[in-house]
Amino acid sequence: MNNNFEHNATLYLSGNMSQSDRDAFEAEIQSSEELRNQFAEYEFVWKLTNQLDYDQVYTQSSWHTFQSKVESTKTISLVRIKIAASILLLAAISISMWFLGSADVTFTTNDKIEQRLLADESKVKLYRNSHLEWSGNFNKENRTVSLRGQASFDIRKSVLPFVLKTHRGDIIVFGTQFDVYTDEAITTVALKEGSVSFLTDSKEEFRLVPGDVLLYEEGRVTIEKGKNNNAWDDQISCVDMPLAYILGQLKLTYNVDYEVKQRLLKERYTVTLPTDDLKSCLRILNDLVGKNFALIDGRIVLK
Repeated sequence: MNNNFEHNATLYLSGNMSQSDRDAFEAEIQSSEELRNQFAEYEFVWKLTNQLDYDQVYTQSSWHTFQSKVESTKTISLVRIKIAASILLLAAISISMWFLGSADVTFTTNDKIEQRLLADESKVKLYRNSHLEWSGNFNKENRTVSLRGQASFDIRKSVLPFVLKTHRGDIIVFGTQFDVYTDEAITTVALKEGSVSFLTDSKEEFRLVPGDVLLYEEGRVTIEKGKNNNAWDDQISCVDMPLAYILGQLKLTYNVDYEVKQRLLKERYTVTLPTDDLKSCLRILNDLVGKNFALIDGRIVLK
């Protein structure tokens, strides 16, 4: 099987394909019986191992070792040999994990918004330049993930609680829809459906109901109703939010940092900003705040 088909099969099975690419790949699979059979074998490996993206060095090493042992058997297909190698590799990894614990899995975006289906069938929409991480035993012993940046979650109900770790505390979920933004300065949680608890680092608990928006900054939690401050698909929409949050949105959207005095970061504003024109964003902020924001050496600063 060619490397491009292997690559696309991995993206498809891991949920890292756009809908248009998925449709095109499914059409390719249905175009021939050989491709259908090859994909079925890869799907078997995925269900067995829950991944096809083992570290390339170790995968190739296991594959070549196994291949040398069966080189004389010409009737074994390339895919089936790789399946066998994957099974051997899985056994080795399982033994290692017995001693070392499960390896972490990461989902990181760059300059685009991406979606992923987790092992428990929960859905995550991860914003630009954001990072989500979970352990290899996710959905087996726990459903714990860590977020840096911004994401929208649609959590499937389960006997295992879903725990989202942020910079400022943990969000405890049993099945619901919500948006989260988190960085070193501020964390926000906007609940759309269901209920969640926000547990601060000091173990203080706050229960949210649909429509609540939680804001946690400088050790203080406030909960307000009905602020659509996580609208970030086509534009950045902030309603009565601290400047720290607004600049944080620009940091994710345009991959730039900021350096502004702490007292100014607490000031609140309502603003809508484009996601494709940083200069326009700075002009709008200058008019709104009455300051002179500028981009210098990749950082938003006050001149």
